[in-house]
Amino acid sequence: MSDIGLIIDRGAIPQIIAVIAPALIQAQVERSGLTFSPEQAIFVNEAITENPTWSGTKSGATVTNGQLLADTPAFWGADGSAFWGANGAAFWDALSAWTYTYTVTPSAGAAGNTLRVAYTSVGTPVITIEWREDGAGVWNAYDDDAGIPTSSGHDYEIMVSGAAAGDDNGLEILSSFIAVPAQIERVYAQNIQSSGTRLPLALTYTAITSVVLELLPYSSAVSAAVLDNDETLGPLVECYDAFGTEVFGVVNAVIYGY
Repeated sequence: MSDIGLIIDRGAIPQIIAVIAPALIQAQVERSGLTFSPEQAIFVNEAITENPTWSGTKSGATVTNGQLLADTPAFWGADGSAFWGANGAAFWDALSAWTYTYTVTPSAGAAGNTLRVAYTSVGTPVITIEWREDGAGVWNAYDDDAGIPTSSGHDYEIMVSGAAAGDDNGLEILSSFIAVPAQIERVYAQNIQSSGTRLPLALTYTAITSVVLELLPYSSAVSAAVLDNDETLGPLVECYDAFGTEVFGVVNAVIYGY
């Protein structure tokens, strides 16, 4: 059960992830009628996640078990170099300072809204984030409150940096997301054939980010699933009986997208 009702999704998770922003709204979709207060604003996120592949440009860091970790300096120095440092110097060298740079290209439907960056760190690194437009010009310090203003036809290069440190450090999760005002439409008492049925669309979408289903008690079906969120053809829905067999069913639905 979520803040917006019963979501039953057996299919693949779309790359663009639906999030109902709790800081912005407290929407409730009533299961009896799938309604919500018209004054409540609902947003969905166009999200880009860097982990676990970390396909951007890395300096001073290496991907280990899906995490981006600061490189460890070599224990042995060059031939002929002193093994011991000066009196009072640390025996172990600090782990490397590191940077990770990647590019975000907002979709046409998301451009014009604010881009934000979120991360989960490994250890306690001192993290700084900078950005610039179209990979050129001066780097701007990232401010989490202001975010990054976006406009259509532009790319946004983001550089995350970690200072040199004595302990293992790096990033476990790094995501960029753009909160976009959602388009919402409802489908009532839709017949779902045993072979599956696509929900009809009245609106045009860049992406459908989630579908909330309510299974109506008009058949032997006991569950329903959204198999895909196709923004052109409409989301594909199937219904199942108690044995998991595809059967005829009837659903109400709320479709979220942008």
